Parts: sequence; C-alpha cells; structure tokens
Amino acid sequence: MASNPPSNGNNGQKTVSATAASAEKYKVGPGRPPREYWFKKGQSGNPKGAKRKPPSLLPDLKRLFEQALSEKVTLRQGEKERTLTMAEAGIKQLVAQFAKGDRHARRDGFAYAEMLGIVWSRAIALQSRKHSLQTIRRSLTPTWHDGRR
Repeated sequence: MASNPPSNGNNGQKTVSATAASAEKYKVGPGRPPREYWFKKGQSGNPKGAKRKPPSLLPDLKRLFEQALSEKVTLRQGEKERTLTMAEAGIKQLVAQFAKGDRHARRDGFAYAEMLGIVWSRAIALQSRKHSLQTIRRSLTPTWHDGRR
C-alpha cells in the first residue's frame, strides 16, 4: 500500500500572497483607478468634513418678539391709567384704526380674525368680500402706459 505524502492543501502548487493574487485580478480602467490612488483604510476622503451651518436666528427672533409683545405698558385714557401688554395695546390700536376706516387696518383685522377663527358679522364680511372682489378685478384689468385702463 502506498502512503500519500502529507498534504498542506496546495496540491504541490506554489503559494502566492493574497494581495498579489487580488492585484492580478484587478483591472484598471474607467471608474477603476489604480490601487495607489485609493483612499487609505481608516482615512476619510474629506478630512476637513462638511462646513458647519450657521446657527438659525429664528428661535432668538421668536423669543425676542414674544418678550416684546408681553412687555407691560401704561396707557392713559382720560383720567384713568390702565396697564396692558404691548400685544393688547396693538390689537386695540388696530381695531381703533379699523373703526376709523383705515383700509390697511381692515385688511389686517380680517386676516387676523380668519387666522384665529373669529366670526365677524355678516354685513362686515360682505363689505370686505365686495372690496376684495373689486381689488381683484382692478388687478386683472390691463393698464396702459399712460395710466388709463
């Protein structure tokens, strides 16, 4: 009986290092750069990283606006003095301008009422709707360079 020589798993072939074998299989071409140009293991391709975004001003502005609206102010009405917040005083002033017929106050008042879900009387709502339709019609009418419509 013939004994087989001890085998080391290579069946008599020479062993080639793994890197050399993989280098033989790797072909350089479009989209496949040579290995010396690859990123090194553990090294980032962008060492400085992305630039940081500047911090948002929105939270600071919101906080400042809320503080300003909640400040107290003393108003004198005849002989009486009343202490209100700036927000209350501003709303009262807007309503007073609306009552005097200021068109901007009317627009802003209706916008705030709609945002807050306040139902106005039907007559005021119809008047505002009529005014809005007139404005829309005016904006759709062509204007000539000499000012005539």
